[in-house]
Amino acid sequence: MNREKVIFAFFIVLALTLNFGFVLGEIDNIKHHDVFELFAALVVSLICTVLKFGDRTHLGALMLATSLVADLQLIIAAGIWGYGEQMAASGMTPKLMASVVSFALGALVANAVEADVLVLLTDQQGLYTADPRSNPDAELISEAMAEDERLVAMAGDGGRLGRGGMATKVRAAKLAARSGALTLIASGREPDVLLRLHRGELIGTLLLPEREPMAARKQWIAGHLQARGTLVLDAGAVMALAERGKSLLPAGVRSVSGDFSRGEMVMMMDEQGRVVARGLANYGVEDARRIIGRPSREIESLLGFMGEEELVHRDNLVLA
Repeated sequence: MNREKVIFAFFIVLALTLNFGFVLGEIDNIKHHDVFELFAALVVSLICTVLKFGDRTHLGALMLATSLVADLQLIIAAGIWGYGEQMAASGMTPKLMASVVSFALGALVANAVEADVLVLLTDQQGLYTADPRSNPDAELISEAMAEDERLVAMAGDGGRLGRGGMATKVRAAKLAARSGALTLIASGREPDVLLRLHRGELIGTLLLPEREPMAARKQWIAGHLQARGTLVLDAGAVMALAERGKSLLPAGVRSVSGDFSRGEMVMMMDEQGRVVARGLANYGVEDARRIIGRPSREIESLLGFMGEEELVHRDNLVLA
């Protein structure tokens, strides 16, 4: 077992659980949120960021960016809390508390980049066809496609009523949909809202993506990265990838060329030069050269450490 990965995963899970513990409860009720959990989540999130430095791959840069976004949102949340407690004449108001929890929720989302569901809590029941506070005919939208351009117009553009917050949530849902995640917009005042959503109860507005998470990820792999190297596969490996949907093991690779690091794009070709697939390498070029043609059980003895069993995992692989 890779000790470094275990430590990293530990801090990621700890940050998520502390953050979730803080945001759980009514969004504007100060009694439901413990400031110590907020600051603990901030410290652990900063540790996660430090652990992500040094990975210079495309995915490493993406992970570092999401961690920095989480840090920023938690710092803003802590700053608002400090302002409310120490400087504001009226103290920590429900409005300030809602802002703190909203930023903490944003950090929770940023740290969960592989999430399938984005939950956004607000002071309304969900997304309406118009502002329900000024239009009695406004109807709650129970379900819609996240990338429907009409939703932003329904959410409004800010102004005296502050409905820009809903428009921002709709835009966030649109971004989440591009990664294949669905979004739920619900009232933070609903009792046990997160637990009820987890049990499958439909509360508020459900915004659906046009594609599944894995399809979205593979579309990103296929269309947005330049291959840095080439792996030539034997007939058995080609069949395993193309017909059985398997991962690429080192044993099925004949040769390696190019200059790539862990997490960078490689092209996979058969022995006749036909492109079979492309994907993200679990090993850099030097380590890959040392393990190709060998069974996965020998990786640790060959490299001095045990990474993944696969040279390219099927979740990070797209057939040509």
